[in-house]
This record gives sequence, structure tokens and C-alpha cells, in this order.
Amino acid sequence: MMMNKRTFTKEEKLRIIKEASEQGVKVILEKYDLYPATYYFWKSKLEEV
Repeated sequence: MMMNKRTFTKEEKLRIIKEASEQGVKVILEKYDLYPATYYFWKSKLEEV
């Protein structure tokens, strides 16, 4: 069974990263059903700017 791949806008990703910094990464990964690798990839990409 294939999972539906959700796409997030840059704004959503930034908001999720901000939430994680406030509430804790683990809580946010569970809330949005994200893999840790996905979160840290976004974080590294968005912090390059």
C-alpha cells in the first residue's frame, strides 16, 4: 500500500520548524507524521539562506 505523499509549501515548512523549536521536535514529527530525516533535511535547507 502506497502512502499519500504530502507536499508542504516553504511557508508551511518554516512554520513546522518554528513549532518544533517551541514544542519539541518529537511532538511535531508525530503531529505532522514526518520522518526525522525529512524534518532535518528541511531545516538544513532552509537555514542555508
